[in-house]
Amino acid sequence: MAITQSEALNMSSGPRKPSSSLVDMGPHGKYHKSMNEAERFWGKRGAGALMVARGTGRVLLTLRSSGVRNPGTWGLPGGALEEGESPETGARREAAEELGFSGPIELYPAYVFSADGFTYYNFVGIVGSEFESVLDWENDSAGWFDLDDLPSPLHFGVQKLLQHSQDLISSIVEEAQDSASDDQLVGGISGAMALEVYARRMRSFSR
Repeated sequence: MAITQSEALNMSSGPRKPSSSLVDMGPHGKYHKSMNEAERFWGKRGAGALMVARGTGRVLLTLRSSGVRNPGTWGLPGGALEEGESPETGARREAAEELGFSGPIELYPAYVFSADGFTYYNFVGIVGSEFESVLDWENDSAGWFDLDDLPSPLHFGVQKLLQHSQDLISSIVEEAQDSASDDQLVGGISGAMALEVYARRMRSFSR
């Protein structure tokens, strides 16, 4: 995820004058610097997904390592989008890179974070069942958790996602708990569920 501590603390302070640039970090790529060195996002766009397992309805969170920003917090697999890459493709790629997961993911758009020229696309993704993650250097641990019993501290990006997409996430978790069939993953969620998700998203936009 890509929301920094200073961004979270300054969210309520109103609009700020944009001041940003891409800084070349050599073999590590480029990051988007916003306002000051302490507040930065990799690239100009990013994406990630909160995964929900069919059958249990539990969600997957990862414990960020000391090699990334905001270490020791529980976040989502995600990161900067590559040149010309769609948010959906990027979210799936990040899941493969950070978790070693290459199975099907039914993605549904959630909260989109935007600040000073940087945009991060969050998704809620349904997978067929809970799986064991094969982690890369970005995370020290991963686990499946009930939505009402999440670990702490949560990454600021996860907090914002839960705040802005709570209804959507709860609906998808409920649907996943009610259906453990992998066959339904191929066809996506039910028509009734799709309509409910759409209605909830429209209500959230109108607030």
